[in-house]
Amino acid sequence: MAIGYNVATVLFGGLSPLIATALMSSTGLTLAPAIYATVIVVVAGVPTLFLARNMAGRPLAEVDRDRDLVPV
Repeated sequence: MAIGYNVATVLFGGLSPLIATALMSSTGLTLAPAIYATVIVVVAGVPTLFLARNMAGRPLAEVDRDRDLVPV
């Protein structure tokens, strides 16, 4: 999990200023960084919403029991 976190940090956080500057210079739009950020949120956020399980109102013991059933 740490490797995935660090790779995502480098790709989406570390390269963002470079990508935003390149987008602004190539398109001429000052809103290019906002469009870039919106695309990243849609690409990462929408699948998360569909894949996340609803845990609202469930006791913690039940949530932990379900976690043991998921293969790692």
